[in-house]
Amino acid sequence: MDLPFNFKFGGGFKTLQNLQNLDVSGITGYCDVKYLSQNFFNNIHYLKRIDLSNCKIFKVDEGPFIILRHLENLDISHNEELGFVSLPNVTYGLKETSIRTFRADAIRCLIGIGTELTVSHIANLRQTKLIELSFAHNRIELIGKGVFPNMPKSLERLSFALNRLTTGIYLFEFHTLHNLKELNMTFLLKQPKYFSFIFEKCNENKELKSQESMSARNSKPYFEFRRSSNITVYMPPKLETFNANSSKLYGRIPKLRISANNLKNLYAQNNLLFSWNQPLFGFERLERVDLSNNFCSSISPAFTASGKRLKYMSLARNMLARSIQLDFRCQIFKNQLQLEVLDLSSNKLSHLPDCIFQSLAKLKVLKLNHNQLSDVNFRIKHMINLFSIDFSDNRITTFSVQTMDSLSYIFSRTKVSIRLLNNKLHCTCKNLDFLKWMLRNKDYFLHVERYFCSDVNTRFDFNEFEQSLHRLRIDCLDLQIWITISSIIITFVVCFFVAQVIRTNIWYIRYFLYKHKRKNACDIARKDGAEISGLVLKSDGIDEFSYDSAEGNSCIMLSTFTA
Repeated sequence: MDLPFNFKFGGGFKTLQNLQNLDVSGITGYCDVKYLSQNFFNNIHYLKRIDLSNCKIFKVDEGPFIILRHLENLDISHNEELGFVSLPNVTYGLKETSIRTFRADAIRCLIGIGTELTVSHIANLRQTKLIELSFAHNRIELIGKGVFPNMPKSLERLSFALNRLTTGIYLFEFHTLHNLKELNMTFLLKQPKYFSFIFEKCNENKELKSQESMSARNSKPYFEFRRSSNITVYMPPKLETFNANSSKLYGRIPKLRISANNLKNLYAQNNLLFSWNQPLFGFERLERVDLSNNFCSSISPAFTASGKRLKYMSLARNMLARSIQLDFRCQIFKNQLQLEVLDLSSNKLSHLPDCIFQSLAKLKVLKLNHNQLSDVNFRIKHMINLFSIDFSDNRITTFSVQTMDSLSYIFSRTKVSIRLLNNKLHCTCKNLDFLKWMLRNKDYFLHVERYFCSDVNTRFDFNEFEQSLHRLRIDCLDLQIWITISSIIITFVVCFFVAQVIRTNIWYIRYFLYKHKRKNACDIARKDGAEISGLVLKSDGIDEFSYDSAEGNSCIMLSTFTA
């Protein structure tokens, strides 16, 4: 429904008692309210859901929604000129309604200095039964002291996304939100599109008395941390989900203790948390954690020790290769016995310790894509619950016999999908066994037709896997025959050549043997005191000869050498 300037809901709307939803958003249509008077909704009392987003509202009287007893959802987002100064008038009387969801996203100009959300802005919400509250995209840099304690006790979901939050005393007041289950503080790094908005006219309502830097002007800090301090953060006792992705978190994660007995989901991706070495306490119930894209280069077993109930862990797009590859004792994932999804993609891993995943028997999804792996050299046979393994965009050329046996064992027990896209597979005779095995288990490999060989000159085409493998087998068989024939010929030639050499040099060989035998015999004779004095040669037919020695102690070496 479009809402032009100075539009009024006349008396005829009183008959529309079934009208419960009013969507006049300028995002999906045309809306130019400008002024929201106190009696704006006097003739439509039965509304449950109102969307006034992007309606160019500039001025609001006190309590325009007070008569809407059935109101449950209210959205005044993207009215940039309202400012926080209008919140008391907008929220006045909401405690008389059935309000459950209130969205006030981007009600301040996109360009400007950081602002502070104070107790005076949200005081009228304290007595409501709100479940969901959002102040996203409002240039909030600081949340004043006492804001959280003055929020509705029934609040379950709270969002400060797309703001500029810095650290402050409000961090130690989270625990006052007793029923909060989801806290969204994402995209604190994202900046507005300045070149699109810098020249747009935006006259935001200003505070009569500025309180935007009240907390910042405190001369004495509430807390002072030392390097050796053990930090304890008290969170809402029912908090289940904490979103802090893209939130300007920077540095080493310190030794940290949190009081959040029900925290199950933690999202802190796209930050600059570059070292994860300190132990964490209070995360024992955590089931999902995302720390991807944090430029982290160091992780220790102490950091992961408390995540015993984790089912989902994403450590993608970091630089954890050194820490993981040097974990020879395989302690980093030792305690993740319940883990079902592990994402280690884009970590520059070139190899992994054999036992790195030894505790992950319940793992279902393993992502190792976009690394530098050349082989699958780790144990996976025990992971019989796997249904997805991603090895795409690595340097894998083949699988070892042990890996093929392990995967065959898994294939016999579950329907697992393997991604091997963009690897350097060898389509050669040496890799024939692996290619045969892959063809037998082709159904387990996704997008096989898009695989390619590392040798661009090969005729192997995975679009015609079976035919290509058949051609390769024939080529390899022909090669084996030629190798066998060549080996026989070479052996024969070598033997013939050796025989000819022996035949031609038979006398030299006999003389060499004689010299060797004579030397040994004379050595024995000398030991007995005899002296070598002659050599006797005989011809065929002469078997006897005599020699008279004038000296009784002379020694003759007699050798029968047939000419």
